[in-house]
Amino acid sequence: MYPSAALTAWGAVPNLNRNMKSLTWIYGLVDPRDGQVRYIGKTSCRLSLRLSRHIAAAKHEVENTYHRLNWIRELLALGLLPEIRELERNPADWTEAEARWIQHGRSQGWDLTNGTLGGEGYPTVNYAKLDPILGTMSDADAGALAGCSAGTVMHRRRELGIPDYRSRYGTPRLRKTLPIEAIA
Repeated sequence: MYPSAALTAWGAVPNLNRNMKSLTWIYGLVDPRDGQVRYIGKTSCRLSLRLSRHIAAAKHEVENTYHRLNWIRELLALGLLPEIRELERNPADWTEAEARWIQHGRSQGWDLTNGTLGGEGYPTVNYAKLDPILGTMSDADAGALAGCSAGTVMHRRRELGIPDYRSRYGTPRLRKTLPIEAIA
């Protein structure tokens, strides 16, 4: 059941997220074969959504050979899926918390696929190459030039408070419209 006043007079469920503070999780991806944490990360979206994004990346980013994605591909080939486990919710400093969990995991002998100590965000991106072109072209084009994904570019641009190039230069979004005759 939903919290108080679950239904409006019309029977609809109210928007419960409207006044909620944004959540941040430190999570672990777990190998279902032995229950061991293999990857530690941070997310601000639902854990189930973050897990599905990891799986999609393993399936579709075939040129990407990160150890984490190769491990997920190995599971997929066996007909298995990684599990996701919440390690910490709303840490005061997520960068410190992620690095602390990675350090803890390594000290416990976890066979982590993390390539860094944590807290860097996107450590494999060459920010010296990416930052000067942020907001001057589409995120996809900037990513192609800097050797990263459009999503990584968008995250960095938002992190630095740089507007999208369309709003910066007034370029409207192009939308395909059908002639009225095609609808009738």
